[in-house]
Amino acid sequence: MEQLGKRPLRYASSSDEKRQKPTDIKESSSADNEKQLTIKSARGRKLVLPKRRPPKSEEGTEEKKAISEKTIQEIKTGKIPKSNYFDCPLCGETIHPPYPFRLKRLIKRLEKNQVQFEKEQREEYAKEVVECKKNNMFLMPFIPKTAGISANDKRLICRTHQIELVFKPLGKEKGYPEHIDFDAIANRITLFQDELLGIIERRVPSTYLDDAYSRFEKLGMKARSSKELLMVFQNFKPGYYGVKGSDAIMQALVALYLETSIINLKNVRPLTPIEFIQQILVPESGLRLIRQDHNNKIDLQEAERIMKESEEYGSIVYYKAKKDKKTGEKQKKDKPFEGITFDDPLSMRKADNDEDDNQAEDLLNSQLSTTSQENDI
Repeated sequence: MEQLGKRPLRYASSSDEKRQKPTDIKESSSADNEKQLTIKSARGRKLVLPKRRPPKSEEGTEEKKAISEKTIQEIKTGKIPKSNYFDCPLCGETIHPPYPFRLKRLIKRLEKNQVQFEKEQREEYAKEVVECKKNNMFLMPFIPKTAGISANDKRLICRTHQIELVFKPLGKEKGYPEHIDFDAIANRITLFQDELLGIIERRVPSTYLDDAYSRFEKLGMKARSSKELLMVFQNFKPGYYGVKGSDAIMQALVALYLETSIINLKNVRPLTPIEFIQQILVPESGLRLIRQDHNNKIDLQEAERIMKESEEYGSIVYYKAKKDKKTGEKQKKDKPFEGITFDDPLSMRKADNDEDDNQAEDLLNSQLSTTSQENDI
């Protein structure tokens, strides 16, 4: 009976063992903590940080201290070490040396102007120091400021480094001529002036002539609107000759055909003579000039492909038209550093506003204007 009254022994299952494990771990961890607290290194149950290890070598720290003191002295004296790179003030692109010749001269010009600007600041600061000593006033330490650059100069700098570092290597890879003698374009055009005369007399086919007259048939006088001209004026560009080449071609064609009355209002209607030259003869001359650059070994179709492909190259590298000698204005060479000045904020804002107001007008006057010259005829 006693054996029956006793509760049977219960064997722990695997699940019970799992349940008992964390309690055992806690008990063991608490026991370990009690043991750790009895260690002499605990020093009265207070947290003791480990001793700091001595540095292996103190030479590195001395060099760091020396460098930091040197830089502090340079900042105090204003002799900050020069950086070995140049940041474009417009696009922010970092340019590393060696610089191309034109860009190098431009950077030197900027540095020279910065030195002059800092010199003027120091002279003004010296006057302020004298006045503050007289009046026993506190004066802030001298901190040199960077000279301001106008928006026009920023665009000029950005365009220069894009030309020298991006587009000129690209043109060399594509096989475009590295140097173009724009003064010789008039003489080169005389070599194929008979072909141009055939286009005027409708004996030589021309896609540019067909496109120009089809536009007038569809649109009428609306074909002369600025909106329509801006949509098609890229077709009139002579490829890698750019705006400068377009201007030289235009002057040569005016002397050959307009001043000699070969082109007149009667034989080019409904176009005007200037429109006929700009929209037809300028691109046709560009094709033949490109063919000459390849020693007449390519046909006009291949020349047209090259001309369309190199439009962007020409519009950026040779973007400035040459000024006419007859107007009495001085001709300036393409020197990007000549026009850089550090103007006051008022003059910079005025220059920016003037350029923004006249940007569209200059574009039409240089490429597409026909109204004023049509009235003269």
